[in-house]
Amino acid sequence: HMEVRPVLRTPWSVAFDVRLLENEYGLDAKELRVWFENAGIYSGLGAGRKIGFGRFDVTKWEIVK
Repeated sequence: HMEVRPVLRTPWSVAFDVRLLENEYGLDAKELRVWFENAGIYSGLGAGRKIGFGRFDVTKWEIVK
C-alpha cells in the first residue's frame, strides 16, 4: 500500500468560509479565530503535521453577518 501526497510549491494559500451558529458554549467569532490561529501554530494540516509540516497562519478573518 503506497501513500501519495501532493507537493505544493510555496507560497500557497487556501480560502474557505465557516458558518458559526449560536451555541450553548458561548463560542463567538473572536474565540473561534484564536482556535484557528492556535491550530496553525501547534497542530497544522495534513499527514505530516506530527513532524512539523502543515503549519499555517490566519492572514485574513472577515465577519459577514
